[in-house]
Amino acid sequence: MKKTPAGEVVIVPRNFKLLEELERSEKGHGDMAISFGLVDTSDTFLSDWNGGILGPPGVR
Repeated sequence: MKKTPAGEVVIVPRNFKLLEELERSEKGHGDMAISFGLVDTSDTFLSDWNGGILGPPGVR
């Protein structure tokens, strides 16, 4: 739930939160220890994802 500037409570659907996470990941925001994204970019139901653990920086 989020509050508007007027103080109203708004329930944000889960798929909106997933879209925000996907956008941050695709733009490279975050710690970059993990990488994830949709298998099919046209998947409007956000059902199939790929992910990988990259590990800490400087480790080969």
